[in-house]
Amino acid sequence: MYCHKCGARNQAAKAYCKSCGEWLPDLNTKTRNRFGGETPQQIVSTSLIMSAISTLAALFSAIALYITYLGTNDAKWSGICCRRFLRLHSRLASV
Repeated sequence: MYCHKCGARNQAAKAYCKSCGEWLPDLNTKTRNRFGGETPQQIVSTSLIMSAISTLAALFSAIALYITYLGTNDAKWSGICCRRFLRLHSRLASV
């Protein structure tokens, strides 16, 4: 196999060129569009983007739930837990 960028020969498919470092896809097999890309860099980039999107979705959901229950009677448990935690923390700090 030859590198399409620098022309170096005797290269392995689905690997980096030993001469210039270009990604060499396997041209002999039928390829289909994979989610994430063909090269390792594309796969890592897609994974980072998907992680960022899921993190933002989780943060948005947490904020929406907090705002939803903020003014209701169901939200009283958070105040009780915080007071108990502060009392326990002050006892431990004084020891």
